[in-house]
Amino acid sequence: MSEHLIVVFAVGKDRPGRIAEITDALMKIAVYHDDPRTSLLPGGNTSLQIAVRTDCTLEKVRAALDELPGHEEDVVITAYELTDYTTDGQESRSDPRYVLRIRTAGRPGVLAAFTSVIARYDGEVIDFGTRIGGGRISVLRVELPAEADIIEVNRDLYHLAEQIGVGIKFYDAARGEHMPLTGD
Repeated sequence: MSEHLIVVFAVGKDRPGRIAEITDALMKIAVYHDDPRTSLLPGGNTSLQIAVRTDCTLEKVRAALDELPGHEEDVVITAYELTDYTTDGQESRSDPRYVLRIRTAGRPGVLAAFTSVIARYDGEVIDFGTRIGGGRISVLRVELPAEADIIEVNRDLYHLAEQIGVGIKFYDAARGEHMPLTGD
C-alpha cells in the first residue's frame, strides 16, 4: 500500500471533548497523528490542524470524519492530501531553531515587518501562535540557515523593534531565553 500525507482541519465552536472525538475517529481507522496544533479563536471558537502519514486513502479519512457528532452543525472538518516534498519523510530542514516573541499590541503590519527580516536571512517561520492576556504576544518559531550571522539577525530584529515601538525577545530555542545568543 502507498503512504499518504493528509492534513485534517477543524474550525468551529469549542467544547470539551472536540479534539478527543476527532483523534478517536482517526485512530479507529488506524491513522495515527503527531503534534496536533490548536488555537483558540475569538467568539468561543477553536481551530485544529493535524498532519498524518497513513496508508488509508483520503476518502476513508473523510468518511470517518463525516461520522462525527456535530459535523457541519457547529464545526467544519476537512481533510486534504498533501504532496510530500521531502525525500526521506523527515522534515526538509534541520537548521538551528530560534524563538521570536513580539508584543504586537494587535497593530497591523508588525508581523510582516519581522518576518521580512527573517526572510532576508533565508529564514523560515515553522510555527506561529498568539497569546492574549496581559497584552497580545505573538510567538514565532524560526529556522535560520547555519551560515546565517545570528548576531546580525539579532541586531536587525531589535533595531526594528525599537523603530516601530514594540518589545521583543529573540533566543535560541535549544538554549532557552535566558542564555545569550552566540555567533558560533
